[in-house]
Amino acid sequence: MLYQPQLFVYMWFLPVTFFILLPFAFMLSTMFITFATRAAAIRPKQENRNASEGELIIQESDPIDKRLHPRFRIAGISADASNGIDLCTGLACNISRSGIGLIDIPEKFAQNPGNLSVVISGRQKIFRMVIQPQWHQAIGQRKRLGGKVVSPPVGWPEFIQHYESIFKGLGKGLSTTGLSGFSPVDSP
Repeated sequence: MLYQPQLFVYMWFLPVTFFILLPFAFMLSTMFITFATRAAAIRPKQENRNASEGELIIQESDPIDKRLHPRFRIAGISADASNGIDLCTGLACNISRSGIGLIDIPEKFAQNPGNLSVVISGRQKIFRMVIQPQWHQAIGQRKRLGGKVVSPPVGWPEFIQHYESIFKGLGKGLSTTGLSGFSPVDSP
């Protein structure tokens, strides 16, 4: 038979378990899964983790492409974007002197036609810039977004020139094999 103090302990056990411990465990597991997914998307998927920068970029070229500057597909750079109302985190998939491509953007976020404030971080560099969206493409419940850099930050041209010099040093025979599993959808 239960005594009064033990009954009191059992009565507290159920609410604490269902209203505090289970939601806390669910929150921790969700955060872990999100962190692991994001880390896997940012990290280049290669056997040796000491990949050179030359292996992480390719020049995208299209004979009918009318871009002023060549763009480079790149991995391992995160992008935090804000439209003045919402904030989201995505990945930069290609860069050029005058534009940038972002992937993993929420669908509702890309519907706002205004300029976006974007913070690009990766390769020990942080750039804050304003981009004007030029196009977006639905990929499931997420979007891929391409935009023109309205206000290039200090150091952005040098950052791009660094990758251009790496590409020129590697020669024109570079393929996507250096990205090893990182191949976002080609932009329209």
